[in-house]
Amino acid sequence: MSMPDWHTVLVIVGLTLVTVLARGFFLISDKAWTLPHWVQRALQYAPIAALAAVVVGGIGAPKKRPGHRERGSPPHAPHE
Repeated sequence: MSMPDWHTVLVIVGLTLVTVLARGFFLISDKAWTLPHWVQRALQYAPIAALAAVVVGGIGAPKKRPGHRERGSPPHAPHE
């Protein structure tokens, strides 16, 4: 295996820093704060919205046809 491309390493390190800062911002802050009431109310609907997205996505997904193969997949071996 060869050495990683330095651009790739730089992107991974940069995204790691952004993620840590974004998630750690709430722990670093000295000031106690609360979300606005409308945000708290909207977050009550997040679990049911996520569940609905999964269910509707599953219902709306295309069905596999018998004998149909995905693009790029190797052909099936003929039955003997």
